[in-house]
Amino acid sequence: MKKVLLTFICVVIFAACSSEDEEKYTTIDENSLEFDSNGGSQTISILSNTNWYIDDNPFEWITVSSPKNKEGSGNAQVTISVTTNPDYDKRTGFILITSDAVLEPIQINISQSQKDAILVPEQNSTFGWEGGSKEFTYKSNVDMEIVIPETMNWVHATKTRALSNGKITITVDENSSSQRQGTITLKGDNISKDFTITQEGFIPVQSVSFQEGTNLFFDRNANLALHPVFVPANCSDQTLEWTSSDSDIIEVDQNGVLNIKTNGTSMISAYNNRADKIAIAYITAKIKAESIQLYNVWGGNLSASCFEGNWGYSFIPQIVVEPANAYIEDLMLTSENEKLVSIAGSAVICNRQGWTGQTRITANLPYSGISSSFDINVQCCYLKAGLGTIVQNENEFLINFAGQIYSNNSNDKFKIEGISITDENNRLIATANSFDSNNTDRVRWRSNQINLRDYGIYVIDNTFYETLSKWNAIVTYRYNDSENIISESVKIDTTTNY
Repeated sequence: MKKVLLTFICVVIFAACSSEDEEKYTTIDENSLEFDSNGGSQTISILSNTNWYIDDNPFEWITVSSPKNKEGSGNAQVTISVTTNPDYDKRTGFILITSDAVLEPIQINISQSQKDAILVPEQNSTFGWEGGSKEFTYKSNVDMEIVIPETMNWVHATKTRALSNGKITITVDENSSSQRQGTITLKGDNISKDFTITQEGFIPVQSVSFQEGTNLFFDRNANLALHPVFVPANCSDQTLEWTSSDSDIIEVDQNGVLNIKTNGTSMISAYNNRADKIAIAYITAKIKAESIQLYNVWGGNLSASCFEGNWGYSFIPQIVVEPANAYIEDLMLTSENEKLVSIAGSAVICNRQGWTGQTRITANLPYSGISSSFDINVQCCYLKAGLGTIVQNENEFLINFAGQIYSNNSNDKFKIEGISITDENNRLIATANSFDSNNTDRVRWRSNQINLRDYGIYVIDNTFYETLSKWNAIVTYRYNDSENIISESVKIDTTTNY
């Protein structure tokens, strides 16, 4: 009996010694778990010969449902649950298991796929009857295709994609009938999104006319435009082709804006090709003049000062009106003294030999109600002064001045007594004392030379012309052997050489 008891005690002591000497361990059969977007639960096995603990979880969507106290000893089954993923992105998390047997926690990685979705900011769109293309953005985390019903052959679509964002281009054909509508589908593996397309119907033109009427008269250039009126007002195609029967009289652009080039009548039409409808207006332009100005043959302004004319001299004044396309066919020229100056059509004639004096010439535009006048001083001669000979070298810039006094009457005689060239301040510049053909109906003269360098002029440039054109030629002469000496002054014409 004593032998049996001793043997039992030895066995117990040996077993106890063997347990204390065994190495502690804790392992798991899975270190990562994957869930779909719907969530759910999965179980892992813990193999251990010691105590272990599941740390508090920082991820609200991950829970440990078993064991409830999140700790144990030895082998066990652990159930991990994941809620439904409401987001359109994949999410990841983890739980940690600590144990007396390991220095570092054991990490179980958990991942859950995203919620499948196709997101389109707009779910419907309306196109005009003329069709066209529109671009729409979308977001999708699944492969997607565009499904168009066979009955919607008037709709075409393409898509492009970059990462999770994409663009859909929808093209709609022109609609020549009533309103139409259909739905296309953006389809993924397990999800779809409908997109409704509506296209306006075509409303044909019944008639087109002009708001201003069919017979129009314009006497001014402001706000010249025609405005079409369509019936019905909401008709679809309101494009028009504008034409003028005589664009030399009136031009029209493709917006119905008129440009009156001259006076007369032209037919303006606006044609709608699709409906074969046309609007027509007959437009007569007779533009009133706002101002009139007269110029002589040399370009001088006649209405600004007296004009000097010689016996028998005639000229046609240049007439400038504003606007340039004003009606002037009723222009009339009149003279206050027909004995001194007469009018022959558009010509002004100083027509009485031996008569001198001043009269007024008036240009009237009765239709426009405006007029312009200038005074003409009939004298016995013409006096001209310009440039003579020019010599330039390294040291000098020499010039003299030349001109003539003459009459249109071959019986007239002029005898020059002297010539003086003065500047704009009446300071003497040069003189002339010899003259060609003196005491005839045309006497030419030439002054002494001067050096223009003395006056700060070195080359023929703007300074040359501007300075010399301010200088004067003063001519003293006798007319037809008269004892009276006449003195006349004329500006130097720097554009003419004599």
